[in-house]
Amino acid sequence: MYNLRCLFFVFLLIGCVSSIARRDHLKKEFLEFYSLNREQIWAASAKEKVKAAVVDFQNKRKLSNGMIYGNSVRKLKLTKSTLEEIENEMSSNACLKKTDTIQDPKTGKPKLDSHQKQVPMDTYICPDGGVVRIKKQGDPMSAFRPQPHAIKALRYPFNSPYESFQHETVKVDDEGNPVPKWVPDLNREILPPSREKDLIEGWAEDVHTDLRD
Repeated sequence: MYNLRCLFFVFLLIGCVSSIARRDHLKKEFLEFYSLNREQIWAASAKEKVKAAVVDFQNKRKLSNGMIYGNSVRKLKLTKSTLEEIENEMSSNACLKKTDTIQDPKTGKPKLDSHQKQVPMDTYICPDGGVVRIKKQGDPMSAFRPQPHAIKALRYPFNSPYESFQHETVKVDDEGNPVPKWVPDLNREILPPSREKDLIEGWAEDVHTDLRD
C-alpha cells in the first residue's frame, strides 16, 4: 500500500511538472509571435480607447497629475514578488487597495468555493491608470486557473473609475507589454490556423501570472 501511494504521488508530480512546462512553452510561443506582430495583434474591432491606451502607454505619456501613464504596472514584476512586496510597491505608487470577492461574470454575484464560501480578491487602483488584481487563494472553481495568480491592467482615461474587469482597457504582461485584455480584442485573422489554439492559450498564460509562495 505504501509503495502504491508513493507511486501515485510520483505520477502526480510528473504530471504537474509536465503541465508547467507546457504552459511555459505556450507563453514563450505567444511572446515570440507578439514580438513580430506588435502592431497587428489588435483586432480591427477593438475600441478606440483601447488603441489610445496602447499608444499612451508605449509613449510613456505624462499625465496631468505629473505621473507617467501606467508606470505602476509597467515596472511591477509579479513573478519576482511576494504578496508583501507587491503591497509595498503598490503603496509606494499611492495605489488604493480594495478588498473584494471574485464575481461570476455571468451572474454578477460572488463566486463560491466548494465550502460555499466567497473567494477573496484584492484590487489595487493606481492614480497613473494602472490596476492590479490579486487572487491570493486562486479561483478554486476555475477549470483553467485555480491556483493563486494576479493580473496587471490599464484604465482609460487614467482617472476613470474601476469596479470590475469591465473597466479594464488593456492588460499589461509581466514583461511590460500592452496586450489584449480578452480574446475579442485579439486579431485572430493573423493567427496561423494550425497554431491558433496554442497562441490563444499562450496569450492567456502571458496575461495571468502565478504568484510566488
